[in-house]
Amino acid sequence: MTSSQTLRTNCRTVGDLLAAFLEAAGARTAFGVLSVHNMPLLDALARRDALRYVCARGEAGAVLPVRFREELDRLLVLAADRGRSDDPLIRQRLAWCYSKVEIMRYLGLRTLTSFLAGRSPGNDAAITKLYWSEYHKVVMALALDILGPDATVPSGRWPSNSISTDDYGAPAESASWVGTFYASVGGTIYAGASQVQRNIIGERILGLPKEPNPR
Repeated sequence: MTSSQTLRTNCRTVGDLLAAFLEAAGARTAFGVLSVHNMPLLDALARRDALRYVCARGEAGAVLPVRFREELDRLLVLAADRGRSDDPLIRQRLAWCYSKVEIMRYLGLRTLTSFLAGRSPGNDAAITKLYWSEYHKVVMALALDILGPDATVPSGRWPSNSISTDDYGAPAESASWVGTFYASVGGTIYAGASQVQRNIIGERILGLPKEPNPR
């Protein structure tokens, strides 16, 4: 065995130290989100197999469909006000968005049903995160296409937050849509990048083999 192989064999990550500390402290259950930032800790917990990990992102799956439906309703009004709702390509894209929001609603109902049945949210929260974040980039690109040249010189009220949708009942002003478009790009990165969510779905839900260790 080479010296580098010996080093890797004896190496302990910060995640290993945290997992050992939690076990020594008598913890039996850990709660948290599934994100690229804590994957080393999750791997360490899996190696020790002494703590139960509960994903704490189920509430998002139950609430976000309502926000995205309200946002889509505002987008339909924007398309009508700007005379774009009769454009067959715009109508097709709006219909696609409607179908995605409906699927999101059913995902939310599944989450609520699990809660009512006394089941804790698990790895399937990755499905919801991947679904809504990838959808949001598409629908916001559509919003900018509906705005047309006005999207290049946004005016009016900007979104009050940089996560997910703008506030309920936000004004149909170009700055609101452009600002939400900017936020949608980050949605596939924060709180667990889409690549991480796909790995979780593949490895922990579908049972596919883990990716090869780059070392």
